[in-house]
Amino acid sequence: MVYASGTNKSLPTIAPNAALSTVNFTGLTADKDFMLDQVEFEVKAGQNILNADLDHLFTQVTLKFDSSKIGAVTAIAGANISPSNTNADVILSTGAVTYTGSATAPVAFHLKNTTGTVIVSDSTFITTAPTTTGIVELAGLSINNSVAKALSFKNLTLNPGIKYNLELKVKAPTTVELGGKVWALGNLTYSNGVYGFAQTNDSYGNYWFAGFQLPKVLDGSVNNQKPSTAINGGATDPCSLVLPLNTWRLPTAQEFNTLITNTNAGGVDNPQNINNWDPARWVDTYDGTAGTNLGMFFGSQVNPGADRYKEFYLPYGGSYNDNNTGDSFGSQGLYLLANNQRLQMTGSKNTQGWSINTAAADPNFAMQIRCIKKGL
Repeated sequence: MVYASGTNKSLPTIAPNAALSTVNFTGLTADKDFMLDQVEFEVKAGQNILNADLDHLFTQVTLKFDSSKIGAVTAIAGANISPSNTNADVILSTGAVTYTGSATAPVAFHLKNTTGTVIVSDSTFITTAPTTTGIVELAGLSINNSVAKALSFKNLTLNPGIKYNLELKVKAPTTVELGGKVWALGNLTYSNGVYGFAQTNDSYGNYWFAGFQLPKVLDGSVNNQKPSTAINGGATDPCSLVLPLNTWRLPTAQEFNTLITNTNAGGVDNPQNINNWDPARWVDTYDGTAGTNLGMFFGSQVNPGADRYKEFYLPYGGSYNDNNTGDSFGSQGLYLLANNQRLQMTGSKNTQGWSINTAAADPNFAMQIRCIKKGL
């Protein structure tokens, strides 16, 4: 019988001449990382090497919390995990574990850092029977200097003797509600038969002709300067092909005109966070630096800063105006709307979004698309 502590903590000793069947280590705590192995070994003259593969009897957990999709952690008061019994008893002859004491007190993680986009802990040991109701709780969590709140991750599977690397990620929202409508937070994309949305709000999507379900082909494999059913498919709304099917659609000109009215001075979606007479439309690069694309924020009179990922933002992806070279990338946004209409926006960095209108779409212009939730 070989036993050890994986954390160099002191362990009970076995009395001389004690029968192994009577040895019961009681009151062990999780931080001792108790390990055990039974090895058949015959003592012979000149033989003094014992090979043992010790098994961990308790549970080891390392925490990694990733908030990079929405910003950086600016404060965290602590993190803990439960359940974990106060003590455990081990029958040495069989390795059987009995969990004793209270299981209500959570065990704290030691965090290596308390700010940044990724928070990482040291390994923490807990004593728990197999469970599917494990909980990790973060206390006093603030992201991007927001009001500190608690955050919980529940129904985690935890088993004795297993080492877990728990990677908990905060997902960025995929929709935003504005003007009583729910909008996608990325432009429409298409790749290998799959319709979806751009990964970041300021990324360009594919370019689409009015009345066709497949985007303009730009790789030079075909001449797609003008639309054709052979290349660009039928008249199906491409938004409707994002999975789950028929949950998204092209927005209408009326819906954008309503959004323009609502974000004008005095509009219901104008917070007037700078003044009372400007529209709540702000032209800027997405994060205010040259590293992201220029576009227009809706619902704010200034760049929303760290909260930009929550906002409705349309990048200026330009268009392909009856050509294969493209026009106005980074200086103008043209978006395809339902019923062969289009939205046009322009304006320079750090200005109010005054220049915005809807009109009929030119059939040979390929434009970006931002989808709207169906049924709303």
